[in-house]
Amino acid sequence: MKTLLVVDDDLDMLDYYKELLSPSYQVITALSGSEALNILKAAKVDAVLTDHVMYGMNGVQLIKEVETLDPNLPVIIISGSYVPEYEGILLLKPFNENKLLSILVEITCLKS
Repeated sequence: MKTLLVVDDDLDMLDYYKELLSPSYQVITALSGSEALNILKAAKVDAVLTDHVMYGMNGVQLIKEVETLDPNLPVIIISGSYVPEYEGILLLKPFNENKLLSILVEITCLKS
């Protein structure tokens, strides 16, 4: 089973993602960018799903740090608005759950 790291500073959103994704993935959650980086240093994950607007480190800042640890690790940002400084996979809220799941299948299959 593939492992996803989900990062959001909203505990309710982390619970939502865990419920949505757990049937297909092992889900590790982090409440902040710094917690996510600590997890990435200790665990192997197949993809990262992160909110953009978070207290402390935002999603783009987190991705820059993730790229120094593993430049090939797929990352998806979920945001309420367009993120011009990010050229990767961006899902705008509210997002379609099936769209998220299909993107995750695609990027985790490519990584294997």
